[in-house]
Amino acid sequence: MGGCWLCDTPQGAFRIQRTLLGQKDCYVVLLDHDVLGTCETAEQGLRMLTEEHAYKAACGLDLARLPIPRSLNGWTFAPAASHRTAN
Repeated sequence: MGGCWLCDTPQGAFRIQRTLLGQKDCYVVLLDHDVLGTCETAEQGLRMLTEEHAYKAACGLDLARLPIPRSLNGWTFAPAASHRTAN
């Protein structure tokens, strides 16, 4: 499944996106365009943002104070764009 999960907050947009790192599938967690870290599953990335607070924003933003949904059901899923060409 391609695409990513999005969460807009007053301080910026979070994204959890599947990517290929070397030969391994993983998920990258971003705040706007800043990489906060990588993980094995989207759910793990969300937990690291909301429960464990393992990810730290370089700008010093306190992630615990943001209204980040604790379930991916509360995020917006954006499917990967289709690259079909017309015949």
